Amino acid sequence: MIARGNIVTTGVVSGLGEQISTDAVINSGNSGGPLLNSAGQVIGVNVATTNGAQNIGFAIPIDSVKKIINEFIDKGAVTKPVLGIKYNFISKESANLNKQVQGAYVQEVITGLSAEKAGIKAGDIITKIDGVAVDAESKITDAVASKKVGDTISLNLWNNGKEKSVTATLQELVD
Repeated sequence: MIARGNIVTTGVVSGLGEQISTDAVINSGNSGGPLLNSAGQVIGVNVATTNGAQNIGFAIPIDSVKKIINEFIDKGAVTKPVLGIKYNFISKESANLNKQVQGAYVQEVITGLSAEKAGIKAGDIITKIDGVAVDAESKITDAVASKKVGDTISLNLWNNGKEKSVTATLQELVD
C-alpha cells in the first residue's frame, strides 16, 4: 500500500531483498513516500517505477532506510564503502564453455582505492568474498554494501590457473 497525502493505492509485494518490488502504482511524485503493509506499518520507501514493466515499482526496505537515517543522525553525513573495481559476472555456464572459473571478472581496478591497495589486478576473477562463492551477479555489490567504511573483506582470486587470497580495507566512496 502506498500513502501520499490523502491518497492510498493498494498492491502486492512481489519481491523482497535489497529492493522491494510491488505492483502498487507509483506515479510521479510518489517517490520518497512510504510503502505500507496491511497493518499500516512502513515497510519501505518508494523510489522508482519502470516504464513498460507492467506496473512494477521499487522501494528501499525500511531496515536499509533506518541504517542510513541513523548514520546521518550520528555523523551528519552518509558514507558508502567502495572496493574500487569494475567487473563482469562470469556465470557457471559461461565459465564451463570458456574453461574458466565462475565469479567476477575484474575489468578495471580504480587507482588509489581498496582493490588496488589489496593487490587486485585487471584480469583477476574474484571467486569468493568473505568465504562465500561469487555465484550470482550481485554478490560483490551486496557484500560491499553490507559493510561500513574501514571494514575489511577477504577475497579469493583466480588468475592464469593460480589462486590467491587478499584482504581489502573498504574506503569511502567520494563523488
